Amino acid sequence: MLNIWRISWRNSTRRKKRFFFTLAAMVMGVSVMTAMLVADKTTEDVFTYYEQMYVADADYWILSDDHTFSENTAEEVAVHSEVSETLHVLDKQAFFELEEERPRNERSVRITGVSDFSSSLLKLPVAEGSLEDEGVILPEPVARLLGKGIGDSVHFEGLGELEVSAIVEYVQILASPSDWEGAQSSGFRVMVPLDVLQEWAGLHGEISYMRFQTDGDGEELFLNLQEQFQGSSTFVQPVVADDRQSNDISGLYTFFYLIAALAIIISGFIVFNMIYTSVIERQKEFAIMKSLGYLQSSVSKLVLIEVVLLATIAVVIGVPFGVWIGDLFMMALLGVFAFDMVYSLNWIIPQWSQLQQASSFRFSFLLFRFIMLGKRRFCSH
Repeated sequence: MLNIWRISWRNSTRRKKRFFFTLAAMVMGVSVMTAMLVADKTTEDVFTYYEQMYVADADYWILSDDHTFSENTAEEVAVHSEVSETLHVLDKQAFFELEEERPRNERSVRITGVSDFSSSLLKLPVAEGSLEDEGVILPEPVARLLGKGIGDSVHFEGLGELEVSAIVEYVQILASPSDWEGAQSSGFRVMVPLDVLQEWAGLHGEISYMRFQTDGDGEELFLNLQEQFQGSSTFVQPVVADDRQSNDISGLYTFFYLIAALAIIISGFIVFNMIYTSVIERQKEFAIMKSLGYLQSSVSKLVLIEVVLLATIAVVIGVPFGVWIGDLFMMALLGVFAFDMVYSLNWIIPQWSQLQQASSFRFSFLLFRFIMLGKRRFCSH
């Protein structure tokens, strides 16, 4: 058995250039397909993650057409037995007070006051500091741009100042520009304790909205609240993720599959032609082997092993290379967004591995069958 593998290896590498280009074509097909599948799964995971970060564990929220409403209204909802947890939030537009001169539009900031930083209805991926401390929470781009760290004071024009208690990674509720040019068209976002913002803004007992979680689906409570708030400025809505960013790139998923399929087709065409040409050149060799007593199955097995050897080497080289290409592609893709987004490369994909293995075996089988047809045609002469 070992001899036939050695013979197949020598036959495969006998023509160095042909072996190199055949292997390169197979590696290209495997690596590009792997890269596109990794990018597809990673992209899906990234936007699902950030959508879940935005929604957290909240089921519904109460808002008002008047921008704010009384916390008493929120408390009336919280007493329902179906409500398991609530979070009160107040938004206030303000301006940073900086040492350097900057136009007001570049210093615009939306301050979000929340009743509990550690609530399960609010997901904040902490990079530095702690959510247990009472202070201002900055997203990483804002902290870098302002040159602020944990314990530094942040001044808000006409309101007050507060020390930085935590710096968080990108999260949709605190999405902020990463440079002053971006700040000209998009304001910064920071977070402070609710009572502090209420005192600064003179809005004691007022909130912009309340998130709450229910036991079960909460459908009955939702309908009751809709009826209760009818005719008032207050209303209730289900918490739905803002998936506009993911919708913008939904067409990329089709692009990923098209590129993967195209890579396989092109590399398969190249490989087939090169191996088929090799079989044509070896027609005399096959005829001699049959005249020496080799069975048809032995000759077929020899050619199949050559194909399997090439396919195995291509997978071993192409998969790691494809994962690396997929990582570079994700860096370039997420780099086009205005906000710094983190991702974890999803390269362990059991379902795609099974699909890739099945596709490889089908391709090898079809390639083998075509080669055998050509071989029989020449050997019959």
